[in-house]
Amino acid sequence: MQASSNIADGLLVQPWSSVTLGDVSFIAKACFQDTCYGLLISDMDLVWYEEVDSDILKQRSQKLNKRLKAAVPAFFRHLRELICPLLRGERTGATPSFTCERQLNQLVIHVKSELFGVPFYWDFCCSEARISMVSLHLVGPFLKMTLALQQQTQEFITLLERKDAEIQDYKENGAVLSRERLATGVFNKHAFMEEFLAKMLPESSVGKEGKVFTSELQELYTAVVKQEVDHKRKLHGLGDEKDDFDNQPPPADEKTGDPFLLDNEANQERDVSSQMTVEPFDIPQSTAVAFTASAIKSSVPSERANLKQKKKKAKGIFG
Repeated sequence: MQASSNIADGLLVQPWSSVTLGDVSFIAKACFQDTCYGLLISDMDLVWYEEVDSDILKQRSQKLNKRLKAAVPAFFRHLRELICPLLRGERTGATPSFTCERQLNQLVIHVKSELFGVPFYWDFCCSEARISMVSLHLVGPFLKMTLALQQQTQEFITLLERKDAEIQDYKENGAVLSRERLATGVFNKHAFMEEFLAKMLPESSVGKEGKVFTSELQELYTAVVKQEVDHKRKLHGLGDEKDDFDNQPPPADEKTGDPFLLDNEANQERDVSSQMTVEPFDIPQSTAVAFTASAIKSSVPSERANLKQKKKKAKGIFG
């Protein structure tokens, strides 16, 4: 039960990623530990889930790989090395092959790769997720993301309107724009929304390269979910204590620098069952965006201070 609880908590705070398996596009998230994993995947019509512990993995690996013998943690580590780079959009040296098959209410993902130089086969056998899980991982966070983005948009509109008023004040006091190509018209909220719904919305319905989740949306999703987790923690009197699913990265191998391969061949034979860590999903910090309303509002006073400073140098800006 403890392992199942850790997987559920760790999976919740993982962001969704756009992946292509075979010729089918999905969104997916995963959480790997040394003796269990959880995988949640959707084709935007249905949502499937699988949770596997050491007993299930041992039985299935023996069935699919009769001549391959290895410790259970080595199998989990290998599966993590296959799936986590895929979710990050990275390419590995030996690219595994993925094929999907629907069987009744299941989605079976067949994987072919190599482990210790020997062909390794694995099947992710995902069943349809419960409605409560779909609500927890998709519906609830997406509604909160929509509200946060709406608040952010309103803040941007307010800032644009204030900028227009500031520029008009400069012009009335004799300031002249030195480069005409920088001139912009007065922002019209209603005209902008009409143009967005008519032209921009159809183009943005599918993300770049077919990806539904950009890095900014992944970060927003994680922030929304963690806020909910923190709220529930406080309700249960846990305060600000850190849980096991706070995604601390595993130590990197000293020779290779790879956080997934600890001492390479030596660890292939070593029992790593004591290394219970939740695999992190790193999001580039360069794409970090402050989404929450509180973060946006906290920036407004500093913006006002900058506006006051600019008014003292009206001539310098335009002339």
